[in-house]
Amino acid sequence: MTKPPLAKPEDYSTAAAPSLGTAAAVDGAKLALTASAARHAARSGLSERLEALRLGTACLVGDLVTLDAEGESQDFRIMRRRWIAGGKGAVLELTIDYPAGRA
Repeated sequence: MTKPPLAKPEDYSTAAAPSLGTAAAVDGAKLALTASAARHAARSGLSERLEALRLGTACLVGDLVTLDAEGESQDFRIMRRRWIAGGKGAVLELTIDYPAGRA
């Protein structure tokens, strides 16, 4: 049995890619924080920055979210992706955790 040919880069054009919809691409994902991430964000003065942060829908579980706080990097890790469907469409919720070492 012969193997199918490998896909060429031009086979992955954006025209063939599935659409996530305009709202998903424009609005990004909603962030939820675990209790430990919320405590750390509050102590580090990062709560407002995290609330304003709009990550894209391409984020995956295990990705790091690094914020610079007074010259020091603060790493959070995406631990869950969840689509929340409602009457006006669906919104991606990303739950982030701290410390980032817990995957």
